[in-house]
Amino acid sequence: MQIKDAIQTLIAAGISQNQIAVEAQCSQGLISHLVTGRVVEVKHSLGQRIIAMSERVSAGAAEKAAT
Repeated sequence: MQIKDAIQTLIAAGISQNQIAVEAQCSQGLISHLVTGRVVEVKHSLGQRIIAMSERVSAGAAEKAAT
């Protein structure tokens, strides 16, 4: 999964860029730049945090849909 896709999944789930930034331990501006494509590369650890957040949100949505 690409970081941009992961962020878009989180935003679609109703999570703000600021909330993503706080949990990912980066600035909201960086999240915005990742969404727009102005920044395309980040440290591996940051990318992993964002993707893990997206996977948790997706798993939670799938679990709710199954019940």
